[in-house]
Amino acid sequence: MKEITFVSGKGGVGKTTITASFALLLNNLQKKILAVDADADAPNLGLILSNKEISREYIKATEKAVIDYEKCTSCGICIDYCPEGAIIKSPNDNKIKIIPVFCEGCGVCNVVCPEKAIDMMPYETGYYVHAITEHGFPIVTGHLKLGESGSGKFVYELRNKARSLAKEYNTEYILIDGPPGSSCTAIAAITGVSFVVLITEPTPASISDLKKIHKIVKHFRIPHALIINKADLSEKYRKYLYEFAENEKIKILGEIPLDKNIPKAIAHAKTIIEFSPDANASKAIKDIFYRFSKII
Repeated sequence: MKEITFVSGKGGVGKTTITASFALLLNNLQKKILAVDADADAPNLGLILSNKEISREYIKATEKAVIDYEKCTSCGICIDYCPEGAIIKSPNDNKIKIIPVFCEGCGVCNVVCPEKAIDMMPYETGYYVHAITEHGFPIVTGHLKLGESGSGKFVYELRNKARSLAKEYNTEYILIDGPPGSSCTAIAAITGVSFVVLITEPTPASISDLKKIHKIVKHFRIPHALIINKADLSEKYRKYLYEFAENEKIKILGEIPLDKNIPKAIAHAKTIIEFSPDANASKAIKDIFYRFSKII
């Protein structure tokens, strides 16, 4: 079983569009796949790969403070020390209250409480949904609760759930739509995978973020390759990307041109290769997929 993660550094460069298209193309080759949306802050992969939910399970990926009211004397010391302002004294009953959405689980209150009345307990950070796409292959989607941070542990636990399901489905390939950025969530999405597909566009912001995520991929010595999306946005920065790839010895799988059919496909909750098979972007994605399939 191979795990392949698609990352971009910058959001909005076409990562989910390409992940969904590759999943569909692998499925069309009769490969047993499982798709994972690890962008738990804004999961959209399942929207493009229309799916029917089978089950969901909550993930406890963090800890939050919980008060033992049999020990608490409402002294208020925890209020003074809480760096997030997550602890208050209720005007109704004078009891100390913790606001979960503000609590970051730092544990300061647990340390300073003279009565040892505050414990740090596992907290449901979010949940994952196990579903079947309209194309017949399974998808696992992570969903963070509102106000929760996208911790690397959440993505790590999500990948563990996906691996367990993959064994049940006798999966050959797990395709992971990684989160944007280069923080702990992105790191959790790429560590230990078989291959990373880097996706960028020829703009200064996208190139800057590409360099950051590439540095992480390179650090972990994960085989990788690059796709340049919206390649005709800027000839200047397109050339720069080729120079960067040559200097860093990154294989470029190919380019995808700007195509007005892509936003139309997204609006119809379809992959571009389904919505408009003969579109320039669809043809480019299929060519890139052919090169990709020879590598993996």
